[in-house]
Amino acid sequence: MLWLAIHCPRLALDLWRDEAEAPRAVVDGERPPRVRHANAAARGFGVKRGMSVAAAYALCGALVVRPYDPAPVREALEGLALHLGRYTPTLCLDVARDTLLLEVSGSLRLFGGLAKLRSALREDLRGLAYAYRIGGAPTPEGAMLLASGVVEERKSEMGNGKSEQRRGALPERLESRSAPSPFPISDFRFPDRASLIATDIASAWKLLATASVAKLPLAPEQREQLMRVGLRTLGEIARLPRDALARRCGAALVDWLDRVRGAKPDPRAAYQPPEAFARKIELFAPVEGVDALVFGVRRLVGELAGWLSLRGGGAQRLVLVLAHEHRPASEVPLALARASRDGAHLFALLRERLEHVRLPAPVSALTIRLDAWQRTRADSRALFADPAQEAENAATLIERLRARLGDDAVGGIAVNGEHRPGLAQSTTALPAASVGAVVSHRSAAASAAAGAKRVRQGCRTDEPQGWRREPSRSPGSSLPALAARPAWLLRVPQPLHEQQGRPQYRGALTFISGPERIESGWWDDDDQRRDYFLAENPQGQRLWIFRTREDACWYLHGLFG
Repeated sequence: MLWLAIHCPRLALDLWRDEAEAPRAVVDGERPPRVRHANAAARGFGVKRGMSVAAAYALCGALVVRPYDPAPVREALEGLALHLGRYTPTLCLDVARDTLLLEVSGSLRLFGGLAKLRSALREDLRGLAYAYRIGGAPTPEGAMLLASGVVEERKSEMGNGKSEQRRGALPERLESRSAPSPFPISDFRFPDRASLIATDIASAWKLLATASVAKLPLAPEQREQLMRVGLRTLGEIARLPRDALARRCGAALVDWLDRVRGAKPDPRAAYQPPEAFARKIELFAPVEGVDALVFGVRRLVGELAGWLSLRGGGAQRLVLVLAHEHRPASEVPLALARASRDGAHLFALLRERLEHVRLPAPVSALTIRLDAWQRTRADSRALFADPAQEAENAATLIERLRARLGDDAVGGIAVNGEHRPGLAQSTTALPAASVGAVVSHRSAAASAAAGAKRVRQGCRTDEPQGWRREPSRSPGSSLPALAARPAWLLRVPQPLHEQQGRPQYRGALTFISGPERIESGWWDDDDQRRDYFLAENPQGQRLWIFRTREDACWYLHGLFG
């Protein structure tokens, strides 16, 4: 097994969004209360973690304190779990230690190895407004220790800012900043320490044995007791006799050591995503422009994609809610032609929608609510091409067009039981849930009928010449039977000029097949008496043209792809 721990060392402070750059500190509930986190301004006055509040006030009289609240910390870790749900279905939260655990041994092959998985993970974390460290080990407790920074860097190991290569250990610099706007947080900077990923027990213990006792997640009285007898590192504690250590410090310490080294199982409750998805982000300050909302939308979409991955489903219909102060919220709906959990695709669609939104007032909060979703098949790498891939590509194109042009601007073609070409097809709206299905709409057919009315001005009445099929054309060059009707029909047929008895369209046309006589529509005052031909111009473009029987005028009615 390989566990990765994402440790947010100042999560409670990062969630404290305050426009003022004043000295701030988060204090715990101990008696007396002590500093849990301090921002850079407070640390500049000498305020440190573990310091009593009275001492902190003595150093900085303008210090602003806030009690530690685990509820928003849990909510933030749950959002982080959803954001990283695509990496593994096994996630565990440790709210007390501000850490998220991921078991990734089964995901290494999918991401192309540990190095590529780590790069993708860092790229996703870069967009979050939290300072973080990454640590990895075969045991969850070992991973959390490495991520928490208990292992001190040694100058001999950190020459020129780089760790020596160790067998089974991957040294890594900790990410400490991300682009905050429009979600600035108090302080992204913290000491640039090494974050290590150890892939086997021996390498992990070699690193953890150097951990300082003063930084171990033990009770304060246990740390004082161990340090009182001269123990300074975790390795020195492990070398003591187990029975003597249990009598002096309790059996819980021995059990904890066994879990760190993998000698005992470390069962942890896996994170279970909620039944429904609705996530909200409070903005640091009201936002007046749509472009400034992209950061928050990307973050919420990342959580949505993780939730869908954990649920094994795809989104069908969702709503982006823009909250305003003293005004009703604005909603940006999004319906998908095909269920999807691709975060990049969902973000692109929402971004297209936002470009056409006019904000009635500044936005104070963002919410994404998933209204409909469905189970989807798992992605797999097949030997042969997936027959559904073409439909997926078509769905993606339709969704992008609907997001950019509007829901009513994209339609499909329905086939009607009509002999008249102008009424044989109609444009219909595509339903959001399906690409292939179309709904027949009679008004669209009527509109097409009106557009297909004959245009009689400027027509010649002399007989056409050159009606014979081109003798040099081979039989294989004729169009197949299924292509006798073009997919692209002009709403209003275009009159064609004649020259030397032959219709012209970017040159003289050559007839391929025809005539095909159509006489229909006398019962509804839309009588059509036409002879249709398949023709080709000098550029090789194939056309569908007709000649009216009353006045022998030529018209262009359709084009072949």
